[in-house]
Amino acid sequence: EGDLRNMLIPAGVFHPNFFVFTYNPTAEAEARRQKEIAEAEARRKKEMKKSLEKNYRCCCQEFDGKCLWYPSKVLKSGPHCPRLLERGELPRCAKNSCGLFGGKTCTETHHGPGMCKYSMDEKYHF
Repeated sequence: EGDLRNMLIPAGVFHPNFFVFTYNPTAEAEARRQKEIAEAEARRKKEMKKSLEKNYRCCCQEFDGKCLWYPSKVLKSGPHCPRLLERGELPRCAKNSCGLFGGKTCTETHHGPGMCKYSMDEKYHF
């Protein structure tokens, strides 16, 4: 009746007719479920990391050191991290170069392997 299991009796344990042990199938099922959840999450994170590294580049801003994921379409050829152009009230834009006299409004970004948080959250992306 119920769930049948084979049990190994430890060496040195003697049992003339019977022995008693505690088994909680609910706890075992929950432990198995938690393990499956953890394995699925690990697979998801691995796939996300692979996707980020394939389609983005981690670049750190020169002016504040903040590192973000930049999509391939805004990278310089190579691929290299882009320059950022300040545009007053408008968001910064990515450029290939700042020209000879880029001035203070155009700053560099530098590749920062391992510096970006592996996340698809937009706050970690340019």
